[in-house]
Amino acid sequence: SSGINAEWPLRPGEEFKTIGRMFAEKLKEKGSMEEAGIMFGQCGILKESLSCLRHTTQSHLALSIAAQLNLAPDQVSGVAEQLADNLKRDGNYREAAKLFERYCDNADEAVEVLCEGGLFSDALEISATRKRVDLMSDIISSLQLQAGTTHALLLEKQTDVKKFLERIDLVRKKRSMVGTGFEDMDHSDLYSDATSMTATSAASSNASRRSAKSSKGRRKLKKEKSTDCDSALIPLL
Repeated sequence: SSGINAEWPLRPGEEFKTIGRMFAEKLKEKGSMEEAGIMFGQCGILKESLSCLRHTTQSHLALSIAAQLNLAPDQVSGVAEQLADNLKRDGNYREAAKLFERYCDNADEAVEVLCEGGLFSDALEISATRKRVDLMSDIISSLQLQAGTTHALLLEKQTDVKKFLERIDLVRKKRSMVGTGFEDMDHSDLYSDATSMTATSAASSNASRRSAKSSKGRRKLKKEKSTDCDSALIPLL
């Protein structure tokens, strides 16, 4: 949100309008479209205000000004479509879908946006309200694609865990053969495998948090010098 106080209805006064317009134009030149749009609006320069705000995610304010300008339906639809694209890029899939459906009468685009954002329940609601069986088929296809991707990722993790457990078993055998304590051995290869598995899982989870846990586990192992191999596996996983 901007630091400018957006008070509506717009403020009167020629002096304020003159100064405000100059300020708004400077903001526009700097690329501060939201602040410029609000300032133009406060000065009563609605066309310039809408021209700026349509490049932002301030959909409610922009459409309110569009209504005050009495734009034709197709013009309002064009403004709403641009705002929806802005919201979509910003990750606000639900609000973007609302604009596509309500102002653009484009249920297909609304459902596509919702599926992209993983909001399948909302997508199904639109398809049911519109009685669009074809949209339901698209949603099911999206769900199947997501399920297939998740299944492939799980299989990949299963392979990683299997390799890691094999490495743990190898370390146990080395310890038994050498006859030294677990803390006296070189575990760089073990930690390398654990780090590799952690990095791969970052595609579907919070990598930084998992990496932090792995680092914490390694520091704890070095500090306590545990001789229990099973204990070493827990924090690494």
